[in-house]
Amino acid sequence: MAAFNAVNRIDDYVYTPEQNLLQGVTTFIAQNRGGGRKNRIKKVFKKGLLPEFGYWIFIAIFISVF
Repeated sequence: MAAFNAVNRIDDYVYTPEQNLLQGVTTFIAQNRGGGRKNRIKKVFKKGLLPEFGYWIFIAIFISVF
C-alpha cells in the first residue's frame, strides 16, 4: 500500500504540468474557434505540442536515469 501511494504521488507531480499546459492550449483554441480565427488554431496547436513533447522527452530520460 505504501509503494502504491508513493508511485501515485510521483505520478501526480509528473502529470500536473502537462495537464495544465494542455488545458491552456485547449482554452485558447476554443476561444479562437468561437471567434472564427481558424488560422490561429493550427498555429497554437502546433506550438502547444512542442513544449509538450519536450516535457515528455525530459520526463522519460529522467525516469530512465533515476
